[in-house]
Amino acid sequence: EASELIEAVGAAIGTPDRGFHAGVQYRHLMVVHERGEGAVCVPPHDIMGEPFRDHLPVGDGSAELHRCMEASWDVLSDHPVNRKRLAAGKRPANSIWLWGQGRAPKLATYARKYGLTGSAISAVDLVRGIARYAGLEVIRVPGITGFLDTNYAGKAVYGIESLRERDFIYIHVEAPDEAAHLGDAQLKIEAIEAVDREIVARVVDYLERHPQTRVAVLPDHVTAISTKTHARGAVPFAACGVGIVANGFRTLSESSAAGSGIVFPQGYRWMDWFVGADGGK
Repeated sequence: EASELIEAVGAAIGTPDRGFHAGVQYRHLMVVHERGEGAVCVPPHDIMGEPFRDHLPVGDGSAELHRCMEASWDVLSDHPVNRKRLAAGKRPANSIWLWGQGRAPKLATYARKYGLTGSAISAVDLVRGIARYAGLEVIRVPGITGFLDTNYAGKAVYGIESLRERDFIYIHVEAPDEAAHLGDAQLKIEAIEAVDREIVARVVDYLERHPQTRVAVLPDHVTAISTKTHARGAVPFAACGVGIVANGFRTLSESSAAGSGIVFPQGYRWMDWFVGADGGK
């Protein structure tokens, strides 16, 4: 449905300097080659339930973004996809919402920085894009959705298989984050349990058969169920494998991690530690 709607928006309001590209679910891309990249946009999940006009883009170039967003209303209002959704008692996708602005980055690859080859698995275009910039191969897994119905087991199976040819695999799962955005604690528990059962268990089994391996499990940020949005703050992680010294903790949580004495005020330093020769000693 989203692909059809984004295609219609692009056909109606796209220009040689402004193109639309469909992604997964609500995450899509507008690529702009115009001046005025200084606009500041607000993530939609930060303002759920609030009047949207209070949070429209501001700054250099924001007026043009307003025009794009408003132009999408007419395109989407009577689109066949939305008519079907309304007939089925579902909410229509009645507007584009522009956010997550940025320029094409330049990153050092993992091969250059660490001398490692790797792959990445994710249903989220943002993660896949960063992975490509970092020189990782993006593995396509059937049935991954970026939501709670994703193919958890397939991510583990494809990821482990990729270790035949590369040094490491990064497996990203969006489901717990989506459950938190919905404000549903039970769904978040179920998503975490699925990650544990279908992915972590398979990876730990691989570790037992390949003891020269290291494994880490961690979230990338806080998503609070109480607010249904992201929050700043440290996140817990668990790591084990060759060279990593156990610290006696039996649980993975914010409170237990806070007592570990291992802290990375700069998040990007964590990878230096994880792949480093000291192995967390």
